[in-house]
Formats: sequence, structure tokens, C-alpha cells
Amino acid sequence: MIRVSARLTGNILLTAAVVFGASIAGTVPVAEAAASSVPAGAINTRPLPTDTSTFTVSDWAKYGVHPDMSGPNTYYQAQIVAVKPSSGSVVPDTHNGCNQNVCIFVEGNGLEVSSWGTSAYFPQANQCSYPVFLNNNSVVYTGPEYCGGPGNTGIYNRPGFPYMYPSPVNLCNEWPGINGEPCAYVS
Repeated sequence: MIRVSARLTGNILLTAAVVFGASIAGTVPVAEAAASSVPAGAINTRPLPTDTSTFTVSDWAKYGVHPDMSGPNTYYQAQIVAVKPSSGSVVPDTHNGCNQNVCIFVEGNGLEVSSWGTSAYFPQANQCSYPVFLNNNSVVYTGPEYCGGPGNTGIYNRPGFPYMYPSPVNLCNEWPGINGEPCAYVS
């Protein structure tokens, strides 16, 4: 199952899940406290606050996050997963969703994610930003810097997939200085 969510305020998370074509929606509280340490595999140098959706490029830099960063190869090594053939056709769970000016694109089946991408609409003239990929509120990858203005969209597809996550995970995207933080819950 892949579930999409978007932070609407500092303490509410809007969630919608898609299971076998049925949709459900609700709200759940978001933890206010940041993690006490940086999890293994994260590339941010300090624990992040719960809500980073309004971070600017300089805010991310304070946490050691810059364009073109990738995590350790041992943590993000692509895995090929053998799948037993079935007599019917299998359609992987897919989520494409946006929150304000940022979108997320996740394809996969269960805990296996076959691709993870993002896009952002640049609302201001001469604006530069880069994609930030978060896994359970820890930065795991950043893409190259894009510059543009109204009418321009930056699009980036993260390398390193397919990947089999060992347990359910909340994948989110942000672009510093651009409003929005769409998420996809993978389980």
C-alpha cells in the first residue's frame, strides 16, 4: 500500500490511503519533538525539526544539507527483488500528488519502491532551489540545483531504485524556498 500525506500545519497531517482502488482519508497528530539523534543513513548533520516545509536554502545549510548529496552506498544500494510469476497481471501501487508548489511521484509494490521523483513550480523570478528527499523526516538524498522563475518547473528522479525498504516508511519531498511538502507512506 502507498499512502499520501501532506503537512497542512505544524500539528496536523492529512492522510489518504489507496488500497485495492479504495480511498480513505483522515487526520493524525504529528509529533512535535525532533529526533534526539540523526538516524543511520541520514545525510543531515543534525536532527531536523518536525516541520521543515518552509525551510530556505540557508535553513537547510544549517543542518549540513546542500545540493547533490547522497547517502552511504551500503544504505541506499539498489536491490533487485525476485518476484514469483503470477497468473494474473500485477499493477504496482503508484502515487502522484502535490502539496502547494511541490509534487512527489512514487511507484512500487508494498515495501519495494521502483522509482521516486519530485517536481517543483518556481513561483518567484530568478529563484534557485534543489530537491530534498526525506525518509521518516531525515534527509537521505538531495538533487542538483535548478534555477527558474514563474512558469518554470524543476523535475528530478532520484537514482538508486528499485529499493526494498525493510519496514514501512514515510517518503517526502521538499524544495528549499518553495512551499510544499508532499509525502507518500509506503507499507
